[in-house]
Amino acid sequence: SLKAGVHEAFRSELIPSIEKGTRRLFGEVQGQLQQQVKNNYDGVLGTLQDEVSQLKSFRKTIDQRLAQLGRAAREATQAATTQNGGDRASNSGQRPPSLAEMKKTINACLEAKTYSKAFTSALQHRRPEILSYLCSKLEPEGVVERCELTENVVLSLISQLSTKLAKNTAMKLSWLRHLIAGIKRPVKSKYAPRVISNLRTKLADLKKANSGQTPWEHRDRHQLVLYELLMLSAK
Repeated sequence: SLKAGVHEAFRSELIPSIEKGTRRLFGEVQGQLQQQVKNNYDGVLGTLQDEVSQLKSFRKTIDQRLAQLGRAAREATQAATTQNGGDRASNSGQRPPSLAEMKKTINACLEAKTYSKAFTSALQHRRPEILSYLCSKLEPEGVVERCELTENVVLSLISQLSTKLAKNTAMKLSWLRHLIAGIKRPVKSKYAPRVISNLRTKLADLKKANSGQTPWEHRDRHQLVLYELLMLSAK
């Protein structure tokens, strides 16, 4: 019949022709894609090779600079070691100043009104009796501004005065209160948080050690120091 003939023609002639054309078309498309991928790969590879070459050059420059810095650091260390060795040799026969000599130095500074120098001299020896002697010669109120004490000197004073609060407690608490009140914001020293934290611990230990005393004679001074710490954190 006619219908069967048409179907047979589709199967034997048209469909194979379509399949052949489709395979040829897909083959061409695949070839173009492969060529495009190859071209892109070659371009990317070339770019990566250029970047790797630049990185190698940068690394060589950095290695050379690090070597120069290393030599400079070694030379500086050697120079410092030589200088320190000479200083130790020149000072090897010197004894530390006596208490009387240090008091004389402190008195001379106070007389000349070089207060900052007096505090620096007292702090560098790390002798509590000298620091207590200096503090006994001055009024603590407004001492930071009046004596033009730097932040580092103030923090060092707080650190050393809080070392043994059980001794000369009244004087130390009074000084700590006014030293803290004299600290200006913002606090620049990176050591300030540690100094303040240590002070809080010392104050807590002092209160605990005297918890059996009713009333405790230093309670008000102790509270005033805590108040100034609170104000410092709120500034």
